[in-house]
Amino acid sequence: MDQQPGGLGRAIQVRRAELGLKRKEVAERALLSYPYLSELENGTKLPSAKALRQLAGALELSQAELLERADYDPAPVGQRRTTGHGPTAYTSNSNEARSISDPEFEQMGRLADIVAATVRAELAAWARTSLPRLIRDEVRRALDEEHRDDR
Repeated sequence: MDQQPGGLGRAIQVRRAELGLKRKEVAERALLSYPYLSELENGTKLPSAKALRQLAGALELSQAELLERADYDPAPVGQRRTTGHGPTAYTSNSNEARSISDPEFEQMGRLADIVAATVRAELAAWARTSLPRLIRDEVRRALDEEHRDDR
């Protein structure tokens, strides 16, 4: 899969350059192998949720910021070019259908996979950290109310 870097790979390269880091340094910071980081930058692999989190941290960004930088098509959905064939989608600002080219459809699928993985990772982190605290606080509140009712 020999692609030009775009999207996430390009965002990684640009941020690495902004920080003045070599690929090897980013790989070490992110606890990723150099070949894997190279594949991410070249667009031949998509990161796992864990790798995305580690990579964002190494680049001193949140996962959301890194994904935002990866969205390199600045045209609004309703204004993107159409080719007249491929899957059909609805524009965000109307109910008009339009065709999506195969590469655009594939790109949307990849982005959806990255977003889904990020959401799953964030929910898992929340469930490990914030959820137990919320449950504890809610149980304490319920017990306090019960204790007040007993008086």
